[in-house]
Amino acid sequence: RLSTNSASGAASGTSVTTHTVQGLATASFQAGEATPQGPIQIRATVDRADNNVSNGIQDPLSSTASIIVSDGKLYSLQLTSSLAAPNLPGITINCITDPCLAVSGDATADPNAIPPNPDATLSLAITAKAQDRQGNPVIRGTPIRFGSVDEPVGAPGTAQDNQFLLSGVDGNPAEGGSNFSAPTGHFTTAGAGAGPGDALIVFGKAVQGNADLESAVTVQSVNSATSLTATPNFNRNDTTGVLVDYGPVLPYLIGRSLHGSITTATTTDADLLPTSPPRGIAHASLTYTVSTVGNSVAIWAQGDGIDRVTNGPNRVTDAGTLVYPGVAPISITALPDPVPGNKPTTVTVCVTDHLGIRLRGVTLGFNFTLPSGSGKVDGVSGSGAVGHPTGIDGCVQAAVTTTGLPLTATGPDADSGTLTFNAGGMSATVHFVVQLAFISNAGVGSVCSSGTPTAVANIKAFTTGGDPAVGVSISAACTGVTVTPASSITGSNGIAQFTLTGAVGATGTCTFTATGVAPITVSVKIPAAADFSPPC
Repeated sequence: RLSTNSASGAASGTSVTTHTVQGLATASFQAGEATPQGPIQIRATVDRADNNVSNGIQDPLSSTASIIVSDGKLYSLQLTSSLAAPNLPGITINCITDPCLAVSGDATADPNAIPPNPDATLSLAITAKAQDRQGNPVIRGTPIRFGSVDEPVGAPGTAQDNQFLLSGVDGNPAEGGSNFSAPTGHFTTAGAGAGPGDALIVFGKAVQGNADLESAVTVQSVNSATSLTATPNFNRNDTTGVLVDYGPVLPYLIGRSLHGSITTATTTDADLLPTSPPRGIAHASLTYTVSTVGNSVAIWAQGDGIDRVTNGPNRVTDAGTLVYPGVAPISITALPDPVPGNKPTTVTVCVTDHLGIRLRGVTLGFNFTLPSGSGKVDGVSGSGAVGHPTGIDGCVQAAVTTTGLPLTATGPDADSGTLTFNAGGMSATVHFVVQLAFISNAGVGSVCSSGTPTAVANIKAFTTGGDPAVGVSISAACTGVTVTPASSITGSNGIAQFTLTGAVGATGTCTFTATGVAPITVSVKIPAAADFSPPC
């Protein structure tokens, strides 16, 4: 309904007439119960100037604008936290006194400084964005409830390390009812079993068509290993107007909170000034001990909406899982460094937070920087993710293999390539070293070259790892015989070959040298034609 209050009197209806005052005409719009939600068009029509306001509109000039009609009632919720944007502050180091004793008014103070009186707990800011069906912020003051669970989870070192034990992917909540079942459930045994008062979280949004079944309810009774009764009842899953049942297809978990706590209830825009436009935002604080950093936790936000079919209650929920986070910035170490190249080796990578807390469950990325050759980490070539997350000690063992790396140049900072591990915007690098350890006589043989008896010296170079050293320059100097070439480069087998010529039966010595290792001297003899069969 449109309404005006002009000099000619008040008017209301779907079409109203008013007059301009100093070139402006105003009208207000108010939606009624029967007004459909969505875009509404309002058209203003004025008479094109004819210097006569008494003859009505003779030459119309119109302009149309669209507005959105919305009821402001809760329809959807979305959880978020600063973990989604790692560069944003969001984790508070709590202190024994409030406020912390750290310097607060000094503009030059280190923003990452650890306060001198922490109480060994941390708090993470959690935000829920609430909106109506048209995507507008809900009415200011809409109540929002929060909750969290962190047990029971698998013990460290087991196959279910840090995983919720009372969980599965075949949950089946009864639409509009109180029963919950899972064909593979272990409600009476896993993690010592579920019990009345535990929280049941159903991740309905994980499967298309089940968003209305996103739930956080309370276990009322456990009926069997695969069935339990919850309160209050689940939503009807009738967003389209028709109840839909997809069967046992939804991820779920059951648990209780033993380590952390979260703000239980608040209202939207409670932290905004009354004059600020509504944003539909509700804030909560998840508080936990430093000893549980890295442990799994599930959180949810929930508010009361209206079922569009029955006009009855309909709970709106968003739930998710994470681990209790540490304080940024993190630190990464990778040892040993350097490591031998061109052979398998193991690198231990550890992650700690700003407080020195070892972070478990961190998945590390990696990438090689190699002048030549190739490398793998846990069987993955080039770049990717380490095969396992960090364990309860904050560390992970990475199986590293490199092949075809060149010999390391001389110098204190020289290497034959690097491997970098990264997470959370931080990184640690290990260097590969392929060093020449020694050269040795791999054998002096005889060949018949174009009817001329010739001796051949094979000189092999080895790395510190005992592997053939490729690309090593070896020089030769002989007495009593002639050597060609004067220097040679070792091939893929680590061998450099030299040809020795001279008079039949002549003997001599050759000294072979390479930079950085001890030279070797080899005795040689030029063979006679009769030394070959058939003769050379």
